[in-house]
Amino acid sequence: MIRLVLPLAGALAAAACVPAAGLPDVSEGTGVRFDCDDGSTVLADIGSGSTTVSLADGTNFRLPLVGSSAGGRQYAADGVVWFLRGDEAVFTERGGQLNCRRAAF
Repeated sequence: MIRLVLPLAGALAAAACVPAAGLPDVSEGTGVRFDCDDGSTVLADIGSGSTTVSLADGTNFRLPLVGSSAGGRQYAADGVVWFLRGDEAVFTERGGQLNCRRAAF
């Protein structure tokens, strides 16, 4: 009986990690494309304790993880902030803000 319960518990735990949109959870070592409200595309490469955010104009920002909670993960440095929550992200730089959503492939 225990052999049946443990695999089922693992499967349920894995299913709980999938966002409502049906996309796999963003995990370390993945490059993820986000489509933003202004029509631009942002790429985020999640690393161990940091992320690299690449804007459509070719500008790249390497941002350390500064906060993580059930509400999301925040990466920031030098006035640049990348806030990731589920399949949504907000990029802020010098008062400007991009609202983005993970692109479905």
